[in-house]
Amino acid sequence: MNILLAFKAEPDAGMLAEKEWQAAAQGKSGTDILLLRSLLGADEQAAAALLLAQRKNGTPMSLTALSMGDERALHWLRYLMALGFEEAVLLETAADLRFAPEFVARHIAEWQ
Repeated sequence: MNILLAFKAEPDAGMLAEKEWQAAAQGKSGTDILLLRSLLGADEQAAAALLLAQRKNGTPMSLTALSMGDERALHWLRYLMALGFEEAVLLETAADLRFAPEFVARHIAEWQ
């Protein structure tokens, strides 16, 4: 069985101080969130853990981790490879991926 875990590494906005949030809310320039470390979502972490546990229990599967975006996802792709994923794929794009499911789906389909 081939399993694809697709994720998008997001900046960890929880690291911002309250004054940074207030500045952004008032329209003033705040901290550039691209400077924050990236974070793998809790749902993606749980999915990876479940997949690895299933394989450890004897379910035969090939695991691939895929992310779209820039090099900030490389850390998480390497991390998943270290945990046991066989393949890691980064589909590089500078496009804004928020609310763009058709764009994301098309690029994943083209990768296949």
